Amino acid sequence: MVDEVEAVALALKLLKLGAGMVNIPSSALKLARVDKLLRKGRIKDEITQAILEIIAVKEAQRISDLEKELRRLRGRASHRIIAQRVARLEELGFVEVYRKDRKKMVKLKEDEE
Repeated sequence: MVDEVEAVALALKLLKLGAGMVNIPSSALKLARVDKLLRKGRIKDEITQAILEIIAVKEAQRISDLEKELRRLRGRASHRIIAQRVARLEELGFVEVYRKDRKKMVKLKEDEE
């Protein structure tokens, strides 16, 4: 169960990530799972952490959408680096990459723990 301090921290992170137009309860649960994963120390770099947080809140995203969000949050982003990080997250089993129409989509795997 999430304590009050963690709940406030998650709410602030949801607002920072632009959770205004998403299912907040679902996003909060996914973000809590991602935070738990990140606290285990398996993901060290800031870009990969941000990718996981964005996907947790915003659901499935294209690489170019992730690039826009990372640019908004961090001030800079590289399509190539994001694609590399996503490929690594897929190898580790944290995300699922699939095709929707002609678009390559990335989403958080349901059983990433």
